[in-house]
Amino acid sequence: MRNRLVCIVNNYNYAHYLPQCLDSALRQGFDRIVVVDDGSGDGSQAIIETYAGKSASIIPIVKPNGGQLSCFNAAAKYVEEGDLVFFLDADDLLPRNYASEVARVAAQEKADFYFCEAVQFTDEQECPAEARISDAAHMVLPLTSALTLASQRWIGSPTSALAMTGALFRQIIPYPFVSDWRVRADDVLVYGASILGAKKVYVRSLGVGYRQHGSNLYAGNAKWTGPEQQSLLDFRRARLLRIFSARAGVRRYPGYAALKQELLLLDAAVQAYLRVDLNKLLRRSLRNKIKRMFLGDRA
Repeated sequence: MRNRLVCIVNNYNYAHYLPQCLDSALRQGFDRIVVVDDGSGDGSQAIIETYAGKSASIIPIVKPNGGQLSCFNAAAKYVEEGDLVFFLDADDLLPRNYASEVARVAAQEKADFYFCEAVQFTDEQECPAEARISDAAHMVLPLTSALTLASQRWIGSPTSALAMTGALFRQIIPYPFVSDWRVRADDVLVYGASILGAKKVYVRSLGVGYRQHGSNLYAGNAKWTGPEQQSLLDFRRARLLRIFSARAGVRRYPGYAALKQELLLLDAAVQAYLRVDLNKLLRRSLRNKIKRMFLGDRA
């Protein structure tokens, strides 16, 4: 019996792009499409209701504005452990055979987490029509928990280019501090998956349409990228790492042995892709541990 394919679409004031987005999701043949509207005021909710009336696979959720992570939390009750869960921002597009291609890889390479390329486009004509964009072999990362905790290495792709098992999703979500991740909630998915010990597969041959436009809520938006926001991001990320290391039952600052053990699991191509330096990682981990001893949560 195949895994049920579930897609979580998060939307906030993207009525202009929403029909194209939902059409691209419907073409995938998902068993369930959970569309979460985050308190939009631009007519998005009427569009979602219209699509839900036409397709039994669409489950609409309308909620007060709380940000991207709150949308993932709201969709959690519709995800079961045996599902394969996809994510889609309402301004992005999925090439017509994307879900089936990811499912094919998942059947061949059992893992917890899959990520592919986010192919930037500026209008529908430039979006890739087919999911396969190259013949590049996929990369397998058996374990990246200590590596992520030591270096804060972000091993993944933007939201719309991610997929994971329902079991892993339910380990990660719900996440308590929703206001931390009104944007960039893919940090919670990517970091959380790594720290919890997920086996990851980088499917380099596949791509999704990652739209660049003047109304991007995060990309290119100075509201979220200034010095003050960077300081807040550092604090939120530090809290995230503490929460997930506690959930995983691992040391927040891993030692040499744990790092070395993980690196031995990675083949040369993956190590080159990650650009890992064991001794440098260990020195950074020790510096961070000392800072935490003296500065506590401010470090």
